[in-house]
Amino acid sequence: MQSISIAQLIDDLCCSITFTPKLCVIQDLTTKMLIGSDEHRKGVYFYNEGPTIQLQANKVDSHDLWHRRMGHPSTKHYQTYLVFLGINNRSSSKDICDVCLMAKQTRLPFSVSEHKALMNFVLVHCDIWGAYVKSFCGASYFLTILDDASRCEWVYLMKERSKASKIVQNFCANV
Repeated sequence: MQSISIAQLIDDLCCSITFTPKLCVIQDLTTKMLIGSDEHRKGVYFYNEGPTIQLQANKVDSHDLWHRRMGHPSTKHYQTYLVFLGINNRSSSKDICDVCLMAKQTRLPFSVSEHKALMNFVLVHCDIWGAYVKSFCGASYFLTILDDASRCEWVYLMKERSKASKIVQNFCANV
């Protein structure tokens, strides 16, 4: 008997899985097309082999899966990697990847400041980052304070954004 990881199956096939007392149904997340079904017998779901096996093989070689495996490269680099690895990419999906859009966002640079502090702590810059995945101490945000003259930087972990004002007040009192 062979076992599978449901989490790995969902990741690899980009699918949803529905369990009922008599059946397990595997569907494509976007098209809702049936990928496969399992019958519940003697406490185990048995996979019904059939034409759906071909769908799985095609799905594993999909553009989106290889794009994710390679760390979301640009189209140019993606094609170069496939040729280098000897992978025949039969599908050419032009879908826009949400992860790429968020990770590769750009903005115009800040203008060059004409004000430069000559002494420490005359001018400090503060920035709040987050929310992010919680750290081991439960913090989801962090505050950075940068001294303009020395370019020294302090980083404070925070569980809530509202703690920033108190941290800045304490920092100023310490200075």
